[in-house]
Amino acid sequence: MLEWTFVDDRDKFVGATIPQLHLHHQQWAAQAIKEENPNGKPEWLFTDFNSRYQYFIHVDEEVLRSVVYEAPHLPDDDILSTGYLNFVDAEWISNEERWGAEISGVDSDTPYDPIDGCTEYDVGWIRIAANMVGAGFYVNIGPALWHSSYRRPFELLDWWSSR
Repeated sequence: MLEWTFVDDRDKFVGATIPQLHLHHQQWAAQAIKEENPNGKPEWLFTDFNSRYQYFIHVDEEVLRSVVYEAPHLPDDDILSTGYLNFVDAEWISNEERWGAEISGVDSDTPYDPIDGCTEYDVGWIRIAANMVGAGFYVNIGPALWHSSYRRPFELLDWWSSR
């Protein structure tokens, strides 16, 4: 079972970057855990087994256009035929934040083009085919799968087609 929570606040979210949305999601998750799981143990709810509170879907104008305007005009065998969504790990932090500026670039000889100001390979979000999003995806997604299937934006991840 998958229950969607939609958040639509134009005053708060129009023009917000994905990194700016992390804090909002973390605040929502902390409150939702208490409300949705009154007998649950919060330390368990933040494990790999509960992606509802760790990940969120980001939809902006570009994403909407991919679903509404572009997708119906693409060939049926095109992985973009359903459009795409931005799937975000709300707990992601950059290597620089995690280990400091001196260590963050050690493993990378070539920095990537900046996305949201980050030149690391993993920027905390991926672009996924819209048809991927469902209960099965949320059951399977977790840190291990995130790292093994991660594609840097703007390389579309079509998880179902690549299996």
